[in-house]
Amino acid sequence: MNKVNLPAESLEQLKNSAVEDANEEIPKTYTIIDLVRTWDQAKISLNVWWSWFINGMLYYGLSMNSVEMDGNPYLNFCLSALVEIPAYLLCIFLLSLVGRLKPLFCFMVFGGLMCMIASVMPAYLNWFKLMLATVGKFGATAAFGIVYIMSAEIFPTVVRNLGVGVSTLAAGLGGAIAPFVLEFPGPWSLLVLGLVSIVTGILVLFLPETKDMPLPQTIEDSSAYIRSDSSGQSTKKLIYKKPKVNRNLNNDSCTERL
Repeated sequence: MNKVNLPAESLEQLKNSAVEDANEEIPKTYTIIDLVRTWDQAKISLNVWWSWFINGMLYYGLSMNSVEMDGNPYLNFCLSALVEIPAYLLCIFLLSLVGRLKPLFCFMVFGGLMCMIASVMPAYLNWFKLMLATVGKFGATAAFGIVYIMSAEIFPTVVRNLGVGVSTLAAGLGGAIAPFVLEFPGPWSLLVLGLVSIVTGILVLFLPETKDMPLPQTIEDSSAYIRSDSSGQSTKKLIYKKPKVNRNLNNDSCTERL
């Protein structure tokens, strides 16, 4: 076009580059369907999402319920907020020492039991009911902190942002439903919150432990991870495929093309 003759070597390099670009694999786009496409992955995804939903409902339900109890509503809410500090500090210690599943199970069952006991407290023991609900908020806060970490570790890399995003959506839905649960008459609001928390605490025991385990990269890795965990095999021995990196456009080739 500009009356410049390119060397045959340069033309050959351009042809080879075009062929390589045509043969490159197009990255697959993952959707929410991929999180439930296989039975192994669906069990994990639905269990994690349900845990977030119940944790959100319990956490926000107890936070809003604190101002409805007898006493100074500002002081009640302040106590409900301050109890989160030791809860998160304890999580840091337990996550490093014990793992994810056992503390998550214990905190959810503990928080649920506190709610159920508080629901049957007589009127003249409202101060004790407030104390139990505040301690229950401690358990809900700790469980919320743990499920955050576990979710980021349990979803494979290719769908991790999608899985955690749906999880936070589930928690938001739980928080949105919490005010309606608090409208239940008499002791039923705390009773329902406590019961679903205990049931969910039992369900999380069916999730694989992620402490000190390699992060799954693909959905196939995640399925192998789940099967090996359920069969009692060591997941540390799993070897994940490294993601493919396009190294065709290196500095030398770019310089040659210019």
